[in-house]
Amino acid sequence: MRLIEASAGTGKTYNIVFLFLRTLLERDLDIGRILVVTFTNAATEELRGRLRERLREAADHFACKTAGTAGPAKDPLLDGLAGRLDPERLARAAWKLRDAAGRLDEAAIFTIHGFCMRMLQEFAFESGAPFHPELTTDEEELRRQAAADFWRRALAGAGETETRWFLQTWNGPDGLLQSLQVLRGTPAPKILPELQPEDVPGFDELDRMFREVRRGWERYREDVVDLFRKSDALNRRSYNSSVVQKALDAMDALAGQEETPLDLPEGFYRFTPAMLEEKGTKAGRPTPSHPFFDLCGRFRDRLRETSRLQRIRILRDASRFVEEETARRKEQEELLSFDDLLNALDKALCGPGGADLARRIRDRFPVALIDEFQDTDPVQYRIFQRIYDLPENPEPLCLIGDPKQAIYSFRGADIFAYMQARRDAGAGSIYTMDTNWRSASDLVEAVNLLFRRAPAPFVYDEDIPFHPVKSAGKTDARPLLVDGTRPAAFRIRFLRSEGLKLNKGNITKGDAYDAAAADCAGEIARLLNLAAEGRARIGDAPLKTRDIAVLVRSHREGDMVQKALRKRGIASVSLQRESVFSSGEAEEMLAILAALADPGDEGLLRAALATEMLGWDAPSIRRLDADEALLESLQQRFFRYHDLWRRYGFLSGLLELLKGEGVTGRVRSLPEGERRLTNILHLLELLHAASQTHPGTEKLLRWLQDKRASHRAAEEEQLRLESDENLVQVVTIHRSKGLEYPVVFVPFPWSGGPSGDGDAVRFHDPEDLRLCVDLGSDDIEDHRALQEREDLAERMRLLYVALTRAKHLCVTTWGKINEASRSAMARLLFPDPDGEGSAGGFGNRMDALTEEALREELAELAKDSGGIISLEDAHWETPERLKQQAATAPSLAARNFSRAWGPEWRITSYTNLVSGADPHGPDYDSVPADAAEAPVEEADDPVFLFPRGPRPGECLHEILENLDFPAAAGRELEAVVQDALRRHGLDSTWTPTVVQWMERVLDTPLNADGLKLRGIESRNRLDELEFHYSLGLLTPDSLAEAVRGEPFYERSLEGLGFGYLRGLMRGFIDLAFRSDGRYYIADYKSNHLGNRVEDYAADSLERAMHAHRYPLQVLVYTVALHRYLRARLPGYDYDSHFGGVFYLFLRGMRPETGPGAGVFFTKPRRDLVERLDRTLQGEADPLVKTAFGDT
Repeated sequence: MRLIEASAGTGKTYNIVFLFLRTLLERDLDIGRILVVTFTNAATEELRGRLRERLREAADHFACKTAGTAGPAKDPLLDGLAGRLDPERLARAAWKLRDAAGRLDEAAIFTIHGFCMRMLQEFAFESGAPFHPELTTDEEELRRQAAADFWRRALAGAGETETRWFLQTWNGPDGLLQSLQVLRGTPAPKILPELQPEDVPGFDELDRMFREVRRGWERYREDVVDLFRKSDALNRRSYNSSVVQKALDAMDALAGQEETPLDLPEGFYRFTPAMLEEKGTKAGRPTPSHPFFDLCGRFRDRLRETSRLQRIRILRDASRFVEEETARRKEQEELLSFDDLLNALDKALCGPGGADLARRIRDRFPVALIDEFQDTDPVQYRIFQRIYDLPENPEPLCLIGDPKQAIYSFRGADIFAYMQARRDAGAGSIYTMDTNWRSASDLVEAVNLLFRRAPAPFVYDEDIPFHPVKSAGKTDARPLLVDGTRPAAFRIRFLRSEGLKLNKGNITKGDAYDAAAADCAGEIARLLNLAAEGRARIGDAPLKTRDIAVLVRSHREGDMVQKALRKRGIASVSLQRESVFSSGEAEEMLAILAALADPGDEGLLRAALATEMLGWDAPSIRRLDADEALLESLQQRFFRYHDLWRRYGFLSGLLELLKGEGVTGRVRSLPEGERRLTNILHLLELLHAASQTHPGTEKLLRWLQDKRASHRAAEEEQLRLESDENLVQVVTIHRSKGLEYPVVFVPFPWSGGPSGDGDAVRFHDPEDLRLCVDLGSDDIEDHRALQEREDLAERMRLLYVALTRAKHLCVTTWGKINEASRSAMARLLFPDPDGEGSAGGFGNRMDALTEEALREELAELAKDSGGIISLEDAHWETPERLKQQAATAPSLAARNFSRAWGPEWRITSYTNLVSGADPHGPDYDSVPADAAEAPVEEADDPVFLFPRGPRPGECLHEILENLDFPAAAGRELEAVVQDALRRHGLDSTWTPTVVQWMERVLDTPLNADGLKLRGIESRNRLDELEFHYSLGLLTPDSLAEAVRGEPFYERSLEGLGFGYLRGLMRGFIDLAFRSDGRYYIADYKSNHLGNRVEDYAADSLERAMHAHRYPLQVLVYTVALHRYLRARLPGYDYDSHFGGVFYLFLRGMRPETGPGAGVFFTKPRRDLVERLDRTLQGEADPLVKTAFGDT
């Protein structure tokens, strides 16, 4: 095992590419047998591009050497490699490199999760992994279900006090699940303290002790009152008559209640020995004592101890249960999360067949290059260790990374796993890249100087030492010049306190933020104004706006900078790793979706209107109280958006809302309008994707709530760049890692002190480096010190990343600012030799310095630097504005196409086939809007007067979906009907009519054998059965050919013009049910065919079927159930097992008429279904296939 440590800017990727090339040639391996693992999908694509380019360069270089001709520019690395080969081997190497460049798609370049997935698939037998697992990026719903199960079990046997304590401590299962976040890790952390059941006092004992307190007060009250009044040892300042009376009243109230208190009133503590000793006794006098005081003290201690230990016990038990139960459910559903991929491969490698599996993987990939290894974790390291760390093969594994840039602990990266690997490798196998190719030599030396000042800059000096790097001088050839001279490479802008608010002699953080942001924006404006005059240049070109980046720690800091830039006329763009779900737009989207899910709820509607997306102000919302017409009009619009969502999918409803409510124009006109609009469109994309796996309004709402509560941001969820124009880039430090900018501003290096105290302490055991979580052991304060040390080390690494992004110039801000002494930068500017890298010791020397003394030390630093560091005063009061810039023609370049594509591939449906509508929703009945509200004068039955249209149709579908057919009667049926009417905005006076109507529907015979919905039990039915099945290349002609000779179905295909289709057929079967061994389809139709029962007779139903092309729907649905039964039912036979299709026109169904009215039945012939099945698979039109390039 070799470990290569690559400091910032030293060409890590370049060297990985060269290592790959050397391995390819020197070990004579095929391109697919060298494993390369990197961090992100984007990094894998970048690496592929770099490899392809370098392989071609090397092939050309070697070919020229072979031919003896003048080749490309001199390349020492390739020259050295070529010098080891004779002419024949050189020619063969050139061919091999060119072949490899052409076959680069075969290269084994993966993310760690991609590698684990591939190994589990290739070696499924050896690893014991499922053969066809589904990869899920979101297991929060499963975790929530597990937490809810634990909650129910825990409370099932709990007494009254314990139940109240549970609710007060966590409020509910979601609160408990949130508390468990700190206990998550890969692998799971060790939880302290390790309690035994007998160590945890129960709530029964607490109840008993409280009863003693109540009895004690009843017995001793007069004695205690007398003692308080007469004791000459009592401190009458803290125990004056008013205080004593309040304490007595509090104790009276407490003793009068039955339930054991979980929070003690302030007055109670006046009766405890601890407070009497601390505040209640005169100096030199004995503390007043009484048995009741002792009783109160014991109860207070027991309450605290019970609550503390019970909390620890519950968190330990809940963590174990939730992890095990979530794992069980995932295994049951054949789901794997990203962490599961790692854990599954790790488990297989550590299991009985692990050695054989490791050998097979090693045979597949004899050499592995692991990039960004500083962001590893113990499981990842153990996987590669098991595969490659063998004495007989000492160099198949190369780990590349920079521990000084390990900043992703919030995503599970564990620097201590890297430290363990470093120790395992040993000094002889550690190599250092020490030449910076990115930055100007002055800037490299400035960073060296700063980090050499602290005795142990990265805290863990033995494992993460700082080695100064040298500059290659590459950037010096095109220097940054201002008025013809090079400015200091590292500039410190000093923020004087004059005119700013102070707190104990320090500038308040609020004023410091505003002033630093203003000064930063002003200095950027000054540089850009100079550039416009040709006085600020990089090489021969003027400094551009896009050359400047401002690095910040958080979204909040970025907002401050962008606001300051706007005030000075400077356009900027924000680039952050924060999740789009943490944005204000996500919060507003949640409010709007809640209103769309239940448009009848006025409270939810008003909350949605109050968002900036919809833009209603308070007076406008108050108008709804007095203007019923306005409210009704608004609700009707939201019901329409709701209907579109339910019928055609999430995106259809939301895009219509954006258009109908003028959201796009309104948002674009707001401050940071482009940023906000980008977030909204990003959210719509993610929600649309999620709606495929979380169908329905409630599930999608819950998914969005989970995402907002989650602390993890998947790659596709990170905030996107709102523009790629020539703008200043405002970038979080985490997002900037791996990037470089000509000029960098770091205006807030004084922010970001220790994270503070918490109930749980996460730290690594110094002995075995294992992650631990202390929930309240006796050693928690010692462990907190370890946590603070780890926190400091990470902040130092974050600072290093920030200060090493610049190529020419880094500008930062300092001053005597509140809590600045606790920042990472203070360790570099004002090192404390006695601090020894502790969390608390490094800032003491700065705290003791006045503002002038601080400035003098910084001036001394600048003077001693030889001009590479400068100190200057910040100018935040009247900063410079950007002058009008002359327009410059943009440089043009072809965009990279990165989307997957295919010939006319899409998801379609029956509705899409006949009308071109969106395929993503159930097919509820529709009628023209005017017909839906058309008045009806006379009718044989009130059901004919029931409102028409999509929303009433959806209401009836929902009622039938939610009914237990055999038991549907009385109050249960009435409750389902009332709820559905309310949710769909229909008048509740329809309740009796719809209840009677549903009873008739359930009791109507569907055929001559007396089959009724009433007889179908829940276990024999599937409601809203959603299906997706593969769709080959399909045309109207190939579909017509499949049904030729079937007049009933041919009529429904006349005039279809959907063109070519390929992809998936999607739909929702209202009801699939089983009866007497046969399987049937039922489709509910609320169509209004007339106001008489005769209008729903057989001939009328057949006309309606053809008018709406329902026979085509029959075929689409029949093929769906046919394929489903063929896959799931052993011995399936269409003729024997498929019963047929019922179209139930609900308004015409009556028990007395039986199947003669309202019930249409058909069963397509077997040969037609099989012929159509083949056509839908794309087997019937080879000419079409050939036209699209299929063979």
